[in-house]
Amino acid sequence: ELQRKREQIAALEARLRRSMELKHKAAVRIAALDSQLARATANGPNLEYIRNIILKLLALGDESVDQLLPVIAHFFEFTKEELDDIEEARSRRGSWLPLPTSSNLSLALAASS
Repeated sequence: ELQRKREQIAALEARLRRSMELKHKAAVRIAALDSQLARATANGPNLEYIRNIILKLLALGDESVDQLLPVIAHFFEFTKEELDDIEEARSRRGSWLPLPTSSNLSLALAASS
């Protein structure tokens, strides 16, 4: 009888530990979602601004990209890898968009950090 009770206690303690782990994981996930929601809410008013920036980029064409890429990169918080991907894709395609200078990429990286 005593052994059976010990086994029940051990099983209940294991379930309690698992429940506590799940509660912790849920709290971490909720915090991450709260952070994402805060960022999305904070950027909401800026959507019209970025829309206008992109429209200007498309309307002005080649010469405006060097000036607008850092603004767009900062707004969307592009990583260095994402900026490198943009540069690589644009050079491969021979895009109508010119490659930004390395100084502009550095500004964009600094702004998005």
